[in-house]
Amino acid sequence: MTAEAYLTTELSPVVRGLLDTAGWALVHSLWQGALVAAGYACFCAAASRAGANVRYAGGALALVLLLVLPVATACLSAQTPEGLFAREAPAPEGAWADSTGAGAGAPPAGKEPAARPQNETSAAAVSHASNLRGWAEQRLAGLLPWLILIPAGALLGLTPRQLEAVLAHELAHVRRYDYAVNLLQTAAETLLFYHPAAWWLSRRVRAEREHACDDAAVEATGDVLLYARALAALEHLRAEHAPPAALALAANGGSLMQRIQRLVNTERRARGAARRPAAFAAALTALVLVCGALAAQRSRAIALADPATDAKASAPAAAAPRRQVAVTFVTYPGNIYDAGRLANKSRKLLRALAAERIQAVAFVNDARLYHDDGSVNEARVQALREWLDAGHELGNETAHHTDLYKSSVEEFQAEVIGGEQTIAKLSAERGRKLRYFSYPYLNTGSNPEARAQVEAFLRGRGYQVHPVTIDTADWVFGNAYIQALRREDDAAAEAIRAEYVPYMERMFEFYEQYSREVVGREFPQVLMLTAGALNFDSFADLAAMMKRRGYTFVTMEQATRDEAYGLPDTYTGRRGDSWVRRWAVSKGMPDRDIEEEELPESMRRHLAELQKSWKPKGNDKK
Repeated sequence: MTAEAYLTTELSPVVRGLLDTAGWALVHSLWQGALVAAGYACFCAAASRAGANVRYAGGALALVLLLVLPVATACLSAQTPEGLFAREAPAPEGAWADSTGAGAGAPPAGKEPAARPQNETSAAAVSHASNLRGWAEQRLAGLLPWLILIPAGALLGLTPRQLEAVLAHELAHVRRYDYAVNLLQTAAETLLFYHPAAWWLSRRVRAEREHACDDAAVEATGDVLLYARALAALEHLRAEHAPPAALALAANGGSLMQRIQRLVNTERRARGAARRPAAFAAALTALVLVCGALAAQRSRAIALADPATDAKASAPAAAAPRRQVAVTFVTYPGNIYDAGRLANKSRKLLRALAAERIQAVAFVNDARLYHDDGSVNEARVQALREWLDAGHELGNETAHHTDLYKSSVEEFQAEVIGGEQTIAKLSAERGRKLRYFSYPYLNTGSNPEARAQVEAFLRGRGYQVHPVTIDTADWVFGNAYIQALRREDDAAAEAIRAEYVPYMERMFEFYEQYSREVVGREFPQVLMLTAGALNFDSFADLAAMMKRRGYTFVTMEQATRDEAYGLPDTYTGRRGDSWVRRWAVSKGMPDRDIEEEELPESMRRHLAELQKSWKPKGNDKK
């Protein structure tokens, strides 16, 4: 089984939605991490003359941001991983001597003290050791017991004062809880192993940590040259004893020469630190700008499929009004009768809805859930189960998609009851009740009396009518698209999809303007889409278009709470249409309907062919 087949057949829609969300969070982490690194580089350039502690704290914060941003992007709860205290690597037997507590400068039990140079007196050594003990005890009171490992050669090759300076550096690591920051670095390097910014930031943090501890050692000893000579001596010892005793306490963090130069030549350090982060910041900023330009170019290329869309897409996002829309589907699961294609297409729709966190309502004709011989079409019923399991809702659209204009009230009521047979059972299995009804063709009857009787009947059965405010001729595109798929004409199918979304955007623009004319403002819209392969394949593109126009997604229950849905609607007649048009007619305003006028030429030709094929003349809309 291929990976694509597994994703479309084995994983639940919720799991697939989470995987999609996590995947996009990782993609977005690339540019987010680049921006964090660029920001830190600029911060280092600005703080080049500040203490290493400042740059170290900034680097630790940048690493935290690198870990938090992907989680925040995925809208998941952040969980801080817990780690164990880091331990030094085990040394070869006999290579190390240990020293604990305030007596760190004394030789280990059972060992002879190291020979000291003639120019250093024992009294001076004791005096300096006492000073170091006081400094350490004052700063480390209350900590857990700690352990510092010292190369045995350091006891012989360093003067007492140099050894004190080296120990001061290591004690500073303990006092500053650097082990905790090291755990953070390890987490960042492990989880963001693919991101160059994580590795660069981690290296910078390690370097600044050593610089900060160097500063602490100099502060404790009061002699920069003494500490610099101690570092040089350690490096000399490391070279003599490598590889078995290659570890050399304070000399193994960062470039030794740079550290010594930093200590003895602060002006040169400031200039070098300012140049390198500034150059890195410029490079990263240029990279981010190039990526942004490529993304903008791609968006423009998509928009150029329709010139009107290009103008709208170039408008500032901040200027877009705040809009809401509820998404609904009719004749679900649509005109797909091949079981494999239906499973793949309907699950693709569920993934797209989950990605936008949309809760939709799908209206069903019960008669379309059976084969011609009367047996249940299990593939179509399974599509309804998966729809409900994904958190969406089913509604009734009569058993046979019956037009009230052509039926008696009694016949229509029987159709309503027949439409409940399967969906009521499926909903009840999940603890739900049917509560929405959609008029086929949006036709509410030929006269006010019939409409009133049917609506009283619907209320008695607990139904709320599906009030569509954005009604389009998407069904024409959908019919042409499924025909292209059935004849395996991929080029024709792609051409239909390319024309479809720009058409839908023109319809949104029309209904937004029409709403302002009729109601005096825009209100939460209810979008009706015809279920089928086209809308299943294109919904992600439709959602992107709606979001670009400033829409957020709400449920139908939330949308219809707006007082606009309480406006008088007295319209009846042969043609069914949007509720906005009904309110306009009820107010005596001009009747406007452009859904077929806005069709591209290819779809007008297809519609004309369909109308010729209808044997008795049907409704204006199928």
